[in-house]
Amino acid sequence: MMIDKAKTIRDTENLTLCMVKSDGSVVRSTDRGIYPLYNIFVHDIMGFRGAYVADRVIGLAAAILLAEGNVQAVDTDVISEEALTKLRDDGITVTYRVCTPQIMNRDKDGRCPVETMATKAKDAKELIVMIESFLQKVGIL
Repeated sequence: MMIDKAKTIRDTENLTLCMVKSDGSVVRSTDRGIYPLYNIFVHDIMGFRGAYVADRVIGLAAAILLAEGNVQAVDTDVISEEALTKLRDDGITVTYRVCTPQIMNRDKDGRCPVETMATKAKDAKELIVMIESFLQKVGIL
């Protein structure tokens, strides 16, 4: 199964994200946070269509981007309840190890800022603008 391939590549190569596209090509990333999915969404949204994505953590923002891109299946170590609901509501197959009420920030003293902004975005287009602004603010873009 293709999701198993994505998960195996992610784990054996110690990646943060592995996406097996519908054409069989593989996208790999070691970048943290929302950046890898943001980058794919902005530069190759059609690459999401029918893809199998293995990520380490899936919050609501990631789920919105994955659903908008029409991925086939997602595997993750940790997923937030809102992200799980979003993906399942959009008919995306999800496997995970831990489901948590929310994704925490890196200091573990509050909610992930990107997941928080996802709750305020009216759609994926608005969320992308918010993520881009955040990534510029933290010096990633």
